[in-house]
Amino acid sequence: MLQSLTLIGQIESSVPKYDNGDTSIWYLEINNLIKKLEIKPISILNNKWSYRVWLNDQIIDVWSDSTDEIYGTISYWAKEVNESNKKARNGIFLKKFELSHSQNINLLEQIDSFNYENIPDQNYISYWHPLKDGVPYIIEYKDSMHYWFKSYDSPFDQKDVNEAIIVSEFVQSIYETCASRENESDFTASVPFECYTNWGPMMICKVLSKKEKRKLRRIRKAYR
Repeated sequence: MLQSLTLIGQIESSVPKYDNGDTSIWYLEINNLIKKLEIKPISILNNKWSYRVWLNDQIIDVWSDSTDEIYGTISYWAKEVNESNKKARNGIFLKKFELSHSQNINLLEQIDSFNYENIPDQNYISYWHPLKDGVPYIIEYKDSMHYWFKSYDSPFDQKDVNEAIIVSEFVQSIYETCASRENESDFTASVPFECYTNWGPMMICKVLSKKEKRKLRRIRKAYR
């Protein structure tokens, strides 16, 4: 693996690349996903600084503007799958919630203590072994001078890997800080698909009556 350092305007962009020059698969996956979700990549945002953490079904953003005020959101997303053959359909859905000020402060403290600058992308950890159908955890950072992208595939399944332990503890703390049964219930009730998934191998299917299925078919046409 090669660490790609590219100057875009006055911003130094750090994105992992393979020895043959191809960009990290997760970087390509993320850019493809944000187009479908219609959200802006943080690499083009004009905030004073921005962090974006990608979990299995959540996108957590925390940032500061020119006034040094801290803001944060958590977005839940889902992509539609066919129940019979488990193949992906074109439907994709996202719902965003504002985080409280205390959650934003806690997130920033957790990100700072994680010390992401000193933990390399998984592709530069020789004993990190990505798993098939594993769940990736991705951290992006952007300020006026730098953009960083780092991915960690299935850290909870990496045995005796010190970096994986650190990443796993960080992910768990992020989950706990942003956890909200109300938001999760709101999102689940709002998903306009009978069956859906995120990044992991698990497929979620709603138990619906015939009437509910007909209603859902009408709603989900807007997400195709």
